[in-house]
Amino acid sequence: MTEGADRSNFISDLFESIATLNPIIIKETTIEMNDELRILVRTDIGYFEIMKDRWGFAFLLEKGKSVVPEIHKIFKSNSSFNHI
Repeated sequence: MTEGADRSNFISDLFESIATLNPIIIKETTIEMNDELRILVRTDIGYFEIMKDRWGFAFLLEKGKSVVPEIHKIFKSNSSFNHI
């Protein structure tokens, strides 16, 4: 079983876990040179970017307000995601 950001349902699981923030994908960009996917997401409280890399990790990058700290609070009560 694939774990981490490599699993096929990673984005849908992520969006389901933060559904109270009403996430919407604004833009997806594939950077082939780095085998990386970047997804810009809008929520009710601001924007953030998801960066998935070739090693199976995903990073949430802040794009303005305090979206990432709010997502971190949600993840603390959700065992589906590991915070490193």
